[in-house]
Amino acid sequence: MELGGFREAAGSGFYRHRGGKTLRTPGDGAGHTPADTAERMILRLLNEAVACLRAGLVTNADLPDAGLVCATGFAGCGGGSLRYIRDAGASRPTERISTLQARDGPRFTPDPGWRSLAGQLQVR
Repeated sequence: MELGGFREAAGSGFYRHRGGKTLRTPGDGAGHTPADTAERMILRLLNEAVACLRAGLVTNADLPDAGLVCATGFAGCGGGSLRYIRDAGASRPTERISTLQARDGPRFTPDPGWRSLAGQLQVR
């Protein structure tokens, strides 16, 4: 059974299903998602890039940036995820991830690598 069929059979997933019909998504009744959805997705992506750098899965900050730009279409003109952090500063995303952790649970736990970013993400 394909994934979509499984979710439909289970009645849950991104969409809710009942009686073979797709129900509206949670939100304002018009199918709109919460206003911070894009930010939450980007912050999770940034947190994973920091985790890869901290864990030594990549040797420098340019590698996750190149991977995200080439593989996902992350804003190439901006330089990638770690370039975004370098330009914006690490404190704002870290504070925001911590706020989301308090609100939405452990999936938003800031990676310990955020503490060591200052030395690794020198502005060139």
